[in-house]
Amino acid sequence: MSWQSYIDSSLLQSKAVAAASIHGHDGVVWARSVNFNASPEEVVKIVSEMSKDMPQDFYMNGLRVNQVKYTFLKKHGNVLYGRGTDGQSGVCICKTAKCIIVGVYEKGMQPGSCNDVVEKLGAFLTSASY
Repeated sequence: MSWQSYIDSSLLQSKAVAAASIHGHDGVVWARSVNFNASPEEVVKIVSEMSKDMPQDFYMNGLRVNQVKYTFLKKHGNVLYGRGTDGQSGVCICKTAKCIIVGVYEKGMQPGSCNDVVEKLGAFLTSASY
């Protein structure tokens, strides 16, 4: 399966994720949905903060992805959660050994469903040594 297939079939087709991307830890895009352009700098910062027990910078300044600021909610293991400033959208980011998966939900979508889909893909890729 191609990386783009993971975006299209595993994430977007679930209808729980509005936009998504997969990046290497160096910020390079492996696959993304249309018009979702998380910058390499955003991704590298996310990877760096995820390596900390307490991502203090995200708590103080929020989390940015795809040039959108999210209120940082929490880090749980290898997953970060953020809420949009509108209170109705958000982001779930899962880090594996070699990549990060970013999934965004929008107004009308269930945050827990988005989180579940992103985390399941992360677990699958982790089990495949990615």
